[in-house]
Amino acid sequence: MFLFADDAKIYTYINNVDDCIYLQHNANDLYQWTQNWELALNIDKCTVCKYGRKITIKSDYYLNNIKQEVHTVKYLGVTFDDHLQFKDHCLDKIKKHMLC
Repeated sequence: MFLFADDAKIYTYINNVDDCIYLQHNANDLYQWTQNWELALNIDKCTVCKYGRKITIKSDYYLNNIKQEVHTVKYLGVTFDDHLQFKDHCLDKIKKHMLC
């Protein structure tokens, strides 16, 4: 788990189906922990992004029975895409520069 201020990321390397089950189990545990401590999650901001150049094991992940898969994630000012390329990040920076 990565923690930064009020932001948490859980992750694992997926090499087989058991890894998929493990990651979903961790997501379930995290959600249950927030419920036990009466912490409200903004489910709209809870997303799943699968990173890799060649993803061979397909699996869906859920938080509170809601699937929210995205193809890009902005984290600490850097936009990552699911193929580990930074095209969207570069285009965003160019667009911001052109607006100045």
